[in-house]
Amino acid sequence: MYPQRPLPRHITALYVVAVASCVALFGHGVALVGADVLVYSIDYHEEPEMEFKDLPAQFGDPIPIEGLKGLVVMADPAQACSDIREPPDYPNFLGNWIVLIQRYGCSFEEKVRAAQHANYNAAIVHNVNSSELEPMSAKNPVGIFIPSLFVGEEAGLILNGSYQYTTGSFVLINDEQTFNISTHLLIPFAIVVGICSLIMVVFMVVKCVKDFRRQRRHRLPRSSLRKIPTAKFSKGDPYETCAICLEDYQEGEKLRILPCSHGTLLFVRWLCLPTYIKSAGYCVYRYREKAWSLGHCRW
Repeated sequence: MYPQRPLPRHITALYVVAVASCVALFGHGVALVGADVLVYSIDYHEEPEMEFKDLPAQFGDPIPIEGLKGLVVMADPAQACSDIREPPDYPNFLGNWIVLIQRYGCSFEEKVRAAQHANYNAAIVHNVNSSELEPMSAKNPVGIFIPSLFVGEEAGLILNGSYQYTTGSFVLINDEQTFNISTHLLIPFAIVVGICSLIMVVFMVVKCVKDFRRQRRHRLPRSSLRKIPTAKFSKGDPYETCAICLEDYQEGEKLRILPCSHGTLLFVRWLCLPTYIKSAGYCVYRYREKAWSLGHCRW
């Protein structure tokens, strides 16, 4: 068995962020699923004639899984801020009655209570001077049992003018929306990938900064580098080759003189030493001969 090693902290954090993002986006995706108002003809109900987006209320019973089918009646009075007229006596009809109510004048709670008191099975509140969908809430939802929803002004005007119960049409309030791959899959996936990439970049930057600081602690400071004695090479000198790059010196070339605990002096090119210090950090002899373990001296 291989020994188990804990995951690095930045990898663990990425996993946590990815899982949390997926859970949050999945929950958000579920919350996006609302309802649609579909209009059908009684004579031909294979395909809907119209479809309107809506927003279910935050109180009352939810829309049944199989949907709620019924006939639409305009509320009288239209804003339903007081008692409204009950559903008409429609011959041989035993289905659901859905009341269409105009916004404003009173709270959503009062409108839906008035619809329930008048024996309607559901309520549709439409906006005025706007097609925006507004969330419907109630301060005291106790005792409200019928489902209700909110539609835009255009949907309300079309339902009132063309699809009331006298027109031979009925509506189906469906709690399922058409599956949109861009909204439900691609966009959440792109957001998760973007978040993970951002976290990864942040951890990489932090790691690079830490490595840079760690390397600086082992480097020779510039102030100490300027204190190293120098000399110029002349032909006939006992030292002819750079201890770092192993190339011969040129006449008059400027050298640095490094004392070493090996008991000798190291003569190196002026430009070789800073490059060597960045990559090594110990004696040149140890750097060149550490494969033979000749010493551990430091200059």
